[in-house]
Amino acid sequence: MCGIVGVIGDIGLDEEYAFKDMLQFDVVRGKDSTGIICVGQDGTVATAKEAWLPQDFLQTRDVLNIFSNTHIGGLIGHNRQATVGNVSKATAHPFDFANIAGVHNGTTDKWRFDRGNSFEVDSEALYAHANDKGIEDAWGCVSRAASLAMFDKLDGQFKLIRNSERPMFYTFSEDRATMFFASEPWMISAACSRGKRDIKLDEKFGIKATELNKLYSIPLGTDFKEGLAPVAVKPFQHPARTDFKNINRRTGKKNTTATSHDNLQAGEKVDFKVVGKATYSGGTLFRIESTSTKNKLSGRCFVGCLDTSLIEDLEEDGAVFEGVIAGVHNGTNPSFSVSAQTVVELFFDEDEELEDAIFVGSDANTLITRSMFNRAESIKNDCAGCGNPLSFDSLDFVVIEDHLKKRGCLCKDCADSPSISDYVTQGLNLLDVHPVISC
Repeated sequence: MCGIVGVIGDIGLDEEYAFKDMLQFDVVRGKDSTGIICVGQDGTVATAKEAWLPQDFLQTRDVLNIFSNTHIGGLIGHNRQATVGNVSKATAHPFDFANIAGVHNGTTDKWRFDRGNSFEVDSEALYAHANDKGIEDAWGCVSRAASLAMFDKLDGQFKLIRNSERPMFYTFSEDRATMFFASEPWMISAACSRGKRDIKLDEKFGIKATELNKLYSIPLGTDFKEGLAPVAVKPFQHPARTDFKNINRRTGKKNTTATSHDNLQAGEKVDFKVVGKATYSGGTLFRIESTSTKNKLSGRCFVGCLDTSLIEDLEEDGAVFEGVIAGVHNGTNPSFSVSAQTVVELFFDEDEELEDAIFVGSDANTLITRSMFNRAESIKNDCAGCGNPLSFDSLDFVVIEDHLKKRGCLCKDCADSPSISDYVTQGLNLLDVHPVISC
C-alpha cells in the first residue's frame, strides 16, 4: 500500500502548506520513501525523492529549492510502502521520463509492459511504457492494483486514473480555483482546515471518489468551474482460460498432436506434470516436466494470483496437463514455458470410454472415472455415513468434500437423514454437497 496526494490550480502559501501537511499525513500509507512532482505555471517539471520519512524529506535542499518557485501550477506527492524491489532512492516515486512524470499506488505485473524486465520495480516499468506509448496503452497492461497520478509533458496535463483495487478522492476549493486529491478523503479536509489555515472547500460538491477506469485530464492553468469530464480507458482484460467443461475434458481423450520429439517449438502442444512451485511476482511459478517427449524436459508455467482455480488444479498430486508452448530454450539444458491460458487437465486414459466417466459438483467440472472409483482414487467410494459400499452405476449417492478438500460419498438415505448435521461436526462441508451428474 502506498499513498498519493496533490494540489492543482491556484496555489498560494496556504495551498502549499496544505500539500505538505497531506504529504505528512500520507505516511500512514507508506513510510519507506517520499517524493514529489512540482510543475511550474510555465510547464517546467522538477522532481525530488528520498528513502526518508516526509518530515525529513521536506527539509532537504532539493525540496527547499523546489518550493522557492513562487509560481507553482501543480504538486503531486507520494509515500511508498515497499512491495516490489528494495527501499532506495532509485525505487522511490516519482519516476521522471522525457514525456511523463508520475507516481503509482498499487502492485502490478511489470513483465506485461514493454521493457518491463529492464526495471527493478513495476511502477517504473509502467511509466516507461507510458512514456513510450502513452498512458492509455500502458493502462491496458495494468493487470493488478493501480491508482496513478502524473503530469504529461507532451500535452501539459495532469492525469489521474485508478481501478477498483486502489482509492483516489478529490474536491475543489469553494471558488473552484484549486483542486485537491488524495488516497484518503480525510487528508484533504484535515489539511485544508488545520490551524489558522481556512481553505474553504466546495461543500455542495463534497469529496468524491474518482470513477473507475476513467482518465481525468486537467490542463495546466485550468479553471475548475466547469468541473471535470473523465474519459473511459479500456482496462487490462485477463485472457480467458480454456473452459474446463469443454468437449476434450468431457471425453478425456488425450491430445493426439502432442509433440513426441525433443526439439520443441513454440505453438506446439505438450503434455506435462508439475514437479515444484514457487511464489513469483505476485503469482505462482510452477516447475513442470514434459511427459510427451522422448526425454523428460524441464519447463515452467507462470499463473497469476487471480487465476486461483488453475493454481488449485496444478497443485493436484499426480495430475497430467496439456498446454501450448509459449517459448523454448534449446541450449545445453533444453527447457520450455507453457502459456497458462492454454492449460487443460488430462483426466483419464485413452482406453476409458465416455460412459465410464461421471462429472460431479455444482458446475459438473469434477470428473471421476470408473477405474478411479473402483481404485478409490480422488474419492472414498464407501458411504461416509453408514459405511455401505456404493455402486458406480448407481446415481443414488452424493459427493461431499471435507475441509481438506478430500472427496467422499453419502448414500441417498444418509444424505436425506435429519442427522446429516452429524457430518458437519466431522468436518464435512455439506454446503458443497451436490448430486452426482452423469455424462
